[in-house]
Amino acid sequence: MSKLQVNPRPLNLPDGVNGVLARLIGSIDASTVPQFEETIEKFLRDGVKYLLLDCGEVAYINSTGMGLIIKLVDKYRGKDGDLKLISVPAKVVTLFKMLGLESLVELHANEQAATAAVLKALAPAGAPAPAASTAPSVAPKPAASYPVQFKCPSCQGVLEIRAEGKYRCPRCGSFFAADGGGAVKAYPPRKWKAVEIRVPCELDDLEWVRTMMAAQATRMKFAEADAHGLEQAVDEACTVIVTSSPAGSSAYHVAALSSGNELIVAVYSYTCGAQFKDESRSKMSFDVMRSFMDKVEILPLPPNGQMIKMSKTVPQA
Repeated sequence: MSKLQVNPRPLNLPDGVNGVLARLIGSIDASTVPQFEETIEKFLRDGVKYLLLDCGEVAYINSTGMGLIIKLVDKYRGKDGDLKLISVPAKVVTLFKMLGLESLVELHANEQAATAAVLKALAPAGAPAPAASTAPSVAPKPAASYPVQFKCPSCQGVLEIRAEGKYRCPRCGSFFAADGGGAVKAYPPRKWKAVEIRVPCELDDLEWVRTMMAAQATRMKFAEADAHGLEQAVDEACTVIVTSSPAGSSAYHVAALSSGNELIVAVYSYTCGAQFKDESRSKMSFDVMRSFMDKVEILPLPPNGQMIKMSKTVPQA
């Protein structure tokens, strides 16, 4: 059975604001989630307003743990506080990005950065603004006229959003975020099936990836043309990653997440750098990916990597 230690210590915040930094050691999964939830909610009941979770020694976190963290963030923000993550392992950052959840929780490099964000939130409304930048000024986007009405795509309930921010549907538990322009993005609760392989950084080893994609296409009942397109798109993504990686790179990763009729594939390396992002020699590869997949994104990964994230929705029969 997995184990999880939560070692708290107080944060030095102004005006008597109650803050805690909790160092997590172990795994956050189905066996530790109940204990973890009770511990974090007890901080809230004890009056903790700002909680920083140090994830530097988290060995593993599954989708259940990630969902709980998003739920707890919502609870802290509902009490005019916040929960922030620091020192998050690269593999966990990768999963947040694959699931599109990074906009729902703040990730900070270290305690100093997270504490600075807390102090900024606590600053009085009339506090001096940071020194002005010498960069050319850019006209701000017009702000939305709140409140706005939003229909939850999961339960179809109509919600009134009063301001920019991140929210949770009280009916079904879906998360959604409203930006300064009034646009709202929903994150319905979903159960994902995941598989991941670590592939030697050689083009000769693409057959392992093709076998994995063929199995995904079969399980999700892809039409033959869609299955072929999936293989070709992922081949191109792997080729871009391999050819962009520095000499001596040992491996890269291919992960697939599926839920219902949606498939997300991520091909990524922590060391390939950003050189492939705008190079003309990779333009054709990305054109091929976009011709077969519904969406293709390039996302940065720490310390010096990139992820090619692609998604495809299979038409319902």
